[in-house]
Order: sequence, then structure tokens, then C-alpha cells
Amino acid sequence: MNQDFFFYLAAVPVLGVLAQMISHWLRLPSILLLLLFGVLLGQFANPDELLKQISGNGATGSAVLFPVVSLAVAIILFEGGLTLKLEDLRHSGAAVIRMVTLGAGISWILGTMAAWWCLGMDVRVALLLGAVLVVTGPTVIAPLIRHIRPSRKIGSILRWE
Repeated sequence: MNQDFFFYLAAVPVLGVLAQMISHWLRLPSILLLLLFGVLLGQFANPDELLKQISGNGATGSAVLFPVVSLAVAIILFEGGLTLKLEDLRHSGAAVIRMVTLGAGISWILGTMAAWWCLGMDVRVALLLGAVLVVTGPTVIAPLIRHIRPSRKIGSILRWE
């Protein structure tokens, strides 16, 4: 079995904790440093290739990685849904709908254009990056809300988004 996989497996939580500690020390939202550390680690290791090497039965790495990531996302979204209150949506529903339709579309277009123009990416890769940067969830929003401490109405809109 390839030892690179075990180094990668150890590096993910170590870098995650390190990013959390540094962000706390710098008083920054931890998601910023977690994203930066993830991008940096991705330059040295490809989890898809590492999983392909250890699977041994000819399966692709994505055959293992996709279900694991899907389960992790499901758990995160379920936990985020537990914090939502329907009463808050009654007061901010229109703003939430505009944010997840019009706001997401504009963000996707601007993110794609920035990746294409500023970073010189291929249009298809820029479209993918723009889409990824639009997506938020409770793991992104909750720490930002705690850090910024917006008014109750704005916080409710952001949580529902």
C-alpha cells in the first residue's frame, strides 16, 4: 500500500486544525484559511489518484471518493438544516429567493469571468470554478455570521440562503 496516502490522510486533519488555530489567532473566518490550505494541499496530492492506488481492485479513485464526499455533504447539510426555523423564513423569504436565484446567477457569471480573464483559465474550467465559488452552506455561512454578527434579520437571511 502506498505510504503517500497515509501522509495525505494525516495532513488533512493537521492542516485543518492548523488553519483553525491561525484563523482564530488572526481573527479571520476559518473558512478562508481552510480553503487556502486545501488548495495548497491539492497542489501536492491528488486524493483521486491516491484512492485509485490503494483500491487495488481496478476501481477508480472517484468510485471511493464520490460516496465519501456525498455522505460528508449530506451530514453537513442535515446539521445545518437543524438550525433553521420556519418562522425566520416567513420574514425573509423574498430576500432568500432573490439571493439564491438572481444573486447566485450573477455571482456565477462574475466568478467565471474573473477566472477566465484574470487567471487565464479555459472557459469550461472557469465555469466550474465560478459554480463552485457560488455554492455556500452552513459550514461557510455559520462561521461568517458568528464573526460578523449581523442584525437578526440579515443573519436569518444568510442562514436560509
